[in-house]
Amino acid sequence: MKSESWLSELMRREIALAMFALLLVLLWSVLSCAEIHKPDALAGLAWLRSALFDFDLYFGNEYKFLDQNPFQSYSTETGYCVNPLGVGTAILQLPFYLLGFIGTYVHNFNSLNPLPYDGLNTMFRQAAGLGGAVYGAAAILLSARIAACFASKRTALWAAMLIAAGTPLLYYSSVGSLYQHTAGAFLAALFIDRLLAEHKNLRHIIFAGLVGGLMLSTSLRCIFMLALLPLAWWLNRRWTADSCIAFAAALLLGFMPQMFVWQLIYGAPLPLGELLVWQGRTGFSPVQALFSSHHGMFIWSPLLIFSFVGFALLYKRQRLYALLLSAVCLAFVIVNSIFRPYDDFSFGARQMTACTPLFVTGLALFLRRIETFENPLLRVNSALALFVCTAWGLLLMGVFIAHMPDNEHINFVDIAEKTLRYIGGDAGVSGTSIENSMPASNGGRAMLLLAALLAMILAYLPKPIRIAVPVLAISAGTIFFCTLTFIPQDISKTMPPLLKGEWRNWQRLTANPGVGQAYLNELALSANKARIIKKATELRCRLAELKHDDQDAKDCAALQLMMQQPDKSEETILKYGLEKQKDAQIYYYLGIIEMMRFNPVKAVTWFKTSESIEHNPPALMMLANAYYELNRYELAAEVYRNVLAKNPDNKAAVNGLKRLPKN
Repeated sequence: MKSESWLSELMRREIALAMFALLLVLLWSVLSCAEIHKPDALAGLAWLRSALFDFDLYFGNEYKFLDQNPFQSYSTETGYCVNPLGVGTAILQLPFYLLGFIGTYVHNFNSLNPLPYDGLNTMFRQAAGLGGAVYGAAAILLSARIAACFASKRTALWAAMLIAAGTPLLYYSSVGSLYQHTAGAFLAALFIDRLLAEHKNLRHIIFAGLVGGLMLSTSLRCIFMLALLPLAWWLNRRWTADSCIAFAAALLLGFMPQMFVWQLIYGAPLPLGELLVWQGRTGFSPVQALFSSHHGMFIWSPLLIFSFVGFALLYKRQRLYALLLSAVCLAFVIVNSIFRPYDDFSFGARQMTACTPLFVTGLALFLRRIETFENPLLRVNSALALFVCTAWGLLLMGVFIAHMPDNEHINFVDIAEKTLRYIGGDAGVSGTSIENSMPASNGGRAMLLLAALLAMILAYLPKPIRIAVPVLAISAGTIFFCTLTFIPQDISKTMPPLLKGEWRNWQRLTANPGVGQAYLNELALSANKARIIKKATELRCRLAELKHDDQDAKDCAALQLMMQQPDKSEETILKYGLEKQKDAQIYYYLGIIEMMRFNPVKAVTWFKTSESIEHNPPALMMLANAYYELNRYELAAEVYRNVLAKNPDNKAAVNGLKRLPKN
């Protein structure tokens, strides 16, 4: 089975393609403000800014751009700041990011408010966001091409358009375009497309392997896409032992840049222990991952239900394909239910975005089945259900941007209340999106026009050159990041003075290892001060085991919370009986544990149990957030005002008051 050539025919219509690309980019950029106030968005941009402006991969100065950035407080044993995102997205966005220099120059021309060439101004953010929008569009086009292998071209296009509108892909191609999700969806679609294509020679197999390796560099979850390899073996019976070896070597080569940067930052080419820490709490909650009000996949994107129905319909005709496609999607669901089951601070089940080509295929199969219905009423009702599900996804996107940009936990009451407010005309904070979009500035317009011009020129070039240009651009970015890892980097020059001293003390202690509890205590203190929290947690918990000291146990529980391990923290508290000591700090920890479990009722109980909560601003803020999640807005506002009365510069309290309903 080969991908149909209809998309290639479309690409020969150069002017139509260029105009379509321009309109698509304009549509997304009007919505886009390239938000950077979320930690993941800044972490993705930090790869580009640090590499191009500092010629290192120490992200400490980039993380300072965002107040209360969780990644800012964590360092690895090599001294580098952690970055849980893959370098693959940065490699793809690098050519677009360079447009930021042009955008900044145009903006500063006769401007009364010039922007610095710092790599983080709005022009650079919009340029990188433009890349996210383009890769989102490319993911949809490639997904339609893949779906055309199982349905008609018209049906595949309709399925792709519905998935684009009714799933988180639209959000992460616009407002959240700095995230890695559209790049992952694009590479997953390209990888599957290459698997379905005819492999005429070894060159095609090697290219598929390279794409697969780069795909893994955007997100390790995409490793489940490799389960689709039997499709290539089944469709291309020419695969021999040499073909398998070539594919495996190309896959490793494509993943090599990620291994190089991990070796530099973490001291290991595959630091699974460090990476799993940032995937959230462990557990197994597939029902919540699918049906939770807090970003449950079928609640926020009910259109995807029909995609899974499509897989079931395919089972009757092509059992192998149906099993493989559904197995990959289910693997993503299971992993999503174990690590970050609620996808906090995001729109919808964002970790499922990489499955876009599979969802489009499943929906195309369902649409093809609708076309065979003889009863017109059944066809109309099916089409109406699809329309309602798509409209619901679009509506929720508007509600989320307007009223849920900094969500802790969303229940069904929140969804109903905020949806009614949005329908009633309360635009919330969404008005800022248009003001910061690309068409609202001269620099943004210049970047858009230049991107459209380059797309038109590329469309007129011969096919070999059209393919070679993006391949060379991505190859250059790959070589750049790989080369950077071999250049000697003195990160101590970039560290703040206090952190630099603690880092040198940590190096001294690890270079001259000692024995005994005194040495372990000194090493734990040094690791904590040097922000090497993972190592500090291990050492402090080890000391608690050896000394059975309550203070060590408290420190162990606190550090486990910092490492996003609420279950282990509670286990430590209960193991040493700390909850029986009526310690205000322990009550605070227990409250945070319940907040991390999305149980604000129990959290309020623990926070209010502490008699000294009035003198603990962090506990007060957590209490106010718990009231907010319970929709007790008057109590939340009262606590926020109490915090501001003692500390008028508390930005978290100011933002908390802003997000409360106006009435």
